[in-house]
Amino acid sequence: MTVLSAVKCEFPVVVNDGKIYSLGGYGNAGNLDELQIYDISGDSWSTGTVLPTAKRGFPAVVNDGKIYSLGGYGNAGSLNELQIYDISGDSWSIGTVLPTTKSYFSAVVNDGKIYLLGGYDDAGNLDELQIYDISGDSWSTGTVLPTAKRYFAAVVNDGKIYSLGGFDATGYSDELQIYDISGDSWSTGTALPTAKRGFPAVVNNGKIYSLGGYGVGNLDELQIYDISGDSWSIGTVLPTAKCAFPAVVNDGKIYSLGGIGNAGSLNELTWILIRNL
Repeated sequence: MTVLSAVKCEFPVVVNDGKIYSLGGYGNAGNLDELQIYDISGDSWSTGTVLPTAKRGFPAVVNDGKIYSLGGYGNAGSLNELQIYDISGDSWSIGTVLPTTKSYFSAVVNDGKIYLLGGYDDAGNLDELQIYDISGDSWSTGTVLPTAKRYFAAVVNDGKIYSLGGFDATGYSDELQIYDISGDSWSTGTALPTAKRGFPAVVNNGKIYSLGGYGVGNLDELQIYDISGDSWSIGTVLPTAKCAFPAVVNDGKIYSLGGIGNAGSLNELTWILIRNL
């Protein structure tokens, strides 16, 4: 597979209509404002209009043909910006700013709303749950997380948000916290097999896939959580032990991009076929 044009880490990706969009991040020269687009069927890269701000450590979600880039860590510290990329128009606009200046948090989109969990505000970890209404361009709050943390993964499935691992006041976390959207309440699931931070997770067909991360050094593990059974199993290890990278799932494959390996930042693009796990 064709690799990224340069090494980088701490960036998000989203997938839309057979293309993977890679936004910003951290490279050899510092924070990045690039928008790189990978055509899956053509195995080729192109570029889009650059982000309004060079930054790293932020999430992005896609909804109805638009990509939402939220907060992050810029050249002067954490940010509260909401930048919206129109895919068909290759153009950026600005939404109502986040209630909190922050970075290294997670976000998911569900039923027209974007849920922002935890993060770091340059002074400490956060436990906040902020909710952005896309159509109203407005913010509200939900019940706070059980633990203030950053650098963790989150996915949404069937009306529930799953928050995995991360970095909290005690160090690396193995916790699995589950937010019921309709009930605005938290519960816990079976803990991850490994306490870790700086890793992605994706959900597919009732299972959550947790890839790599940083625990006792960089990790190459693939851990699989069965939602209905509240249980973990182990899949084929990653080709590279790494952290600070994103992943997406498309058409039965999990795509993993860039990150930090044992020898430094990476430009790799790899995929795993889910049905072979």
